[in-house]
Amino acid sequence: MAVGMDVDGSRHPVRPTFQLVRGLTGHTRAVASTKFNPNGSNHLATASADKTVKLWSTETGECVRTLEGHTQGISDVCWNKQGNYLCTASDDHTLKLWDVETGKALKTLHGHTNFVFCCNFDPQGHLLASGSFDETMRVWDVRSGKCLREVPAHSDPITAVDFNYDGTLLVTSSLDGLLRIWDTLSGHCLKTLFDKNSPPVSAARFCPNGRFILSGSLDSKLRLWNFEKGKAVKHYEGHTNTQYCVFSGFCTSGGGNWVVTGSEDGSIFVYELNSRKVLQHIPCKSSAGEEAGGSATGHSDAVLGLDVHPTQPLMASAATAGTAPYCSGHTSHNNEGGTSYSYSHQSHPARGSICDDGDKPSEHVLDLGNTCTMPHALGAIGCMGLDACCLDLTSVQVVVTVGISPGGCGCWDQSRRLWVLGSVQEGVAVGISWQALQMQHVQV
Repeated sequence: MAVGMDVDGSRHPVRPTFQLVRGLTGHTRAVASTKFNPNGSNHLATASADKTVKLWSTETGECVRTLEGHTQGISDVCWNKQGNYLCTASDDHTLKLWDVETGKALKTLHGHTNFVFCCNFDPQGHLLASGSFDETMRVWDVRSGKCLREVPAHSDPITAVDFNYDGTLLVTSSLDGLLRIWDTLSGHCLKTLFDKNSPPVSAARFCPNGRFILSGSLDSKLRLWNFEKGKAVKHYEGHTNTQYCVFSGFCTSGGGNWVVTGSEDGSIFVYELNSRKVLQHIPCKSSAGEEAGGSATGHSDAVLGLDVHPTQPLMASAATAGTAPYCSGHTSHNNEGGTSYSYSHQSHPARGSICDDGDKPSEHVLDLGNTCTMPHALGAIGCMGLDACCLDLTSVQVVVTVGISPGGCGCWDQSRRLWVLGSVQEGVAVGISWQALQMQHVQV
């Protein structure tokens, strides 16, 4: 839980105050996806139904490059982690790999037999996953452009694909109401997640430390899943999502621990991760005057695309029509009319403690921090999943992990291990050595 500290020593959650900074204009049709460069630079990519991708400078608001080549609209765009390549998913049934520096299309990936709806690079940038209306997930070799694996993953169109933090796991979501977790190496399905009412799932992504999955569904709810236990531990409600695939994500910059999402009423919601409370509602353009401070998204239609800058308090959004804002801490984009806007964020404390409304703190008080990889006895392949290994290297000295088998059956390696951090100096890991102190068999 992200907290600040009052002068009297009391703890309080950090409250977001996103403000509109800038609008970006250029696309001639709806913008479906907007993504910040993950290398931390001040560049933003937007994908549109006008068949183009535009690269923007978040500092100046200028369009620095337009990528053209698809014959139909583009549903998604993603960066590799190094920030020098882009991939686009299009209704023309293809994906394209682009060189960001030159703006040239390097490869066109053929294989899907229907609209390609989503795509994502693995953290190393060697693999690319895509999902399509043909109900298959494909994994591609980036260097050769060859399809390494085709998986009949769902019984309805696939709406999202995402790798976990080390690339060993993949999650897919679908309009069939299911989330599925896959072993990247073998292509085997490790687990299937679903709600009892099985609403169509419109989006899914791993949290930064890979321990949880955030999903959006067409019942206007976000769910945070503990996928090892196979259950949703948090629900977020307030936004509207009954028709479109709406992006959502996490924000940890600016001292926050927030979940953010667009809404079909043209607004943006910021939820506190643990309490599930709405910390900020950025209304649509028409209702801005009704809200305190009068800040608005500038959108006049459903906010579909949403992304958070990896290091700065910036957010970007994109809508089916009207305008799209971009903010510091969050940034948003515009579509029909091709306008986008910018917001800036300052952190202000909200007094009082965050309660979990009956959830067990030991299970459900969550942290989105980084994880460290520690080996279990799983043979040459290595550990395919970790439990309870979210670390703050300035304070945590011991951590417990549980390993999951890479064998494709979702079973555990039956061991729980206690680890101690080897060497930390002034809060910086100068030579981390993980040493197993204890190993005991547990019943799973």
